[in-house]
Amino acid sequence: MNAIVEFWQSRSAREQMALGVLAAVLAAALWFYALADPLARRAERFEQKLASEQALLQQADALRERIATLPPPRPRSDASLLLLANRALQEAGLSAYLEEGSADGERRVRLLLKDAPFPEISAWLAAMAVREGVQTASADIEPAAAPGLVRIDLVLERAD
Repeated sequence: MNAIVEFWQSRSAREQMALGVLAAVLAAALWFYALADPLARRAERFEQKLASEQALLQQADALRERIATLPPPRPRSDASLLLLANRALQEAGLSAYLEEGSADGERRVRLLLKDAPFPEISAWLAAMAVREGVQTASADIEPAAAPGLVRIDLVLERAD
């Protein structure tokens, strides 16, 4: 510390002023680059994330309102669930992707679809839920060789 005091006292008033200004500029730069700028960037990222989450909430609200306007499911068919699923796959144009289908009791069915287009499968599952009251109990989805295609192992069950 003594060395700094001696160095400072050995300088002229003009040099002390210049060193003081330089120290102030360095302190301001250090404060800006070490504290203010990172905090401002973090706040900006937070605002972007918040805006994105608000947009997602608005989409969810719009979807909730749309779902509320859907008609109630019509009475379910008395046909077996496996027959219903096969018929619905055929109507949706997806029966070519069905590799295996087996009943798992009266209320459940297992289906294996290979290289199936995911958007069509999603729409088919939604239609099954709305029209027949069939829920997806489980779905193991793996990507196929081409983009948009999947291998999906489904367990469907009737909702009571």
